[in-house]
Amino acid sequence: MEGTNDWALNLPVSSTVDDLELMIERSLSQGVEPIVATLPPATNKGSEKMLAIQSQYNPKIRAMANRKGVLLADMYNAMAYNWESLTYDGTHPNRSGYSVMARVWFNALHTPVVRTTEATNVSGSMASLNGLIRPNTKRLVYFFQYGPSINYGKTTQTLRFNPSVKGATVSMSVTDLNPQSAYHYRLVARTDQNQLIEGNDVTINTGAETSDGGGCFISSIGTVW
Repeated sequence: MEGTNDWALNLPVSSTVDDLELMIERSLSQGVEPIVATLPPATNKGSEKMLAIQSQYNPKIRAMANRKGVLLADMYNAMAYNWESLTYDGTHPNRSGYSVMARVWFNALHTPVVRTTEATNVSGSMASLNGLIRPNTKRLVYFFQYGPSINYGKTTQTLRFNPSVKGATVSMSVTDLNPQSAYHYRLVARTDQNQLIEGNDVTINTGAETSDGGGCFISSIGTVW
């Protein structure tokens, strides 16, 4: 969580988001799974700072977390409805406020990580769509969505993720792409409780050559931990 003091220091919102993104990238490079939080309410309801957090900081933090494919702990939505009873000075949480925050962190820790990663083996008509899954105690199935826009339109086969592993990279090769075309794709998981977790959107550009694949899906599991 970062940004509650940035406003008071007159730092631009872009600086807060850039700092968070840098911390995410450094964490991921070390194999650490970050959880990004929206900013909780601050000062009195309707104040300039509250409006900045609601309309400037948090929308950009949510968008950045979605773009990077990391978990989000939405502190603002959990606390804004009853902020006056959750703070002792209009800025800092009281005991009840910290209890709410603890529940939000706890729920985020038990949310599956579903991250789309860069495609490999891209040619004129095929590509290997890749991603990463950390089930965080949840049983789930997964698949990729792909197509010429963020509406996707096509879906790969659905596979059961091995519940005995803490995490793994996954891949499915699709062979029905058009040459010299742009595609969007994302990894999607669904828990046994029917909770849908949609990964971040990634784009690819196919080459000129083609192969006769006919839409076959070839799945594989990569690194397991």
